[in-house]
Amino acid sequence: SSYGVLDIGKCKEGKPVYISLPHFLHASPDVSEPIEGLHPNEDEHRTYLDVEPITGFTLQFAKRLQVNILVKPARKIEALKNLKRPYIVPILWLNETGTIGDEKAEMFKTQVTGKIKLLGMVEMALLGIGVVM
Repeated sequence: SSYGVLDIGKCKEGKPVYISLPHFLHASPDVSEPIEGLHPNEDEHRTYLDVEPITGFTLQFAKRLQVNILVKPARKIEALKNLKRPYIVPILWLNETGTIGDEKAEMFKTQVTGKIKLLGMVEMALLGIGVVM
């Protein structure tokens, strides 16, 4: 069975619309192999979110999505009458990325990381005082 594509036709009044990762990254071969010119690449086509683990602050992200349609053989349409079977065909792909800027990174470093380091020093000082007592 096919994987790596999501049928969103019910959200689009029954139109044969599918979404996937660009270039059918991680899709089953029966979806990607019939389409020429695809070059799936993990670095260029994956979706990710890099989050600072202590604060949950987003450092960078990439949201990538491909919109596809299902094309079926049709005897009355010249371009489609010789198709052997239905194909999912890419129409476009979207790439939205963001990275924390230098100014925000510096603010994050001084205000957040600095306080975390200060907290660690206070913890050690309290531990030292506790040992002395």
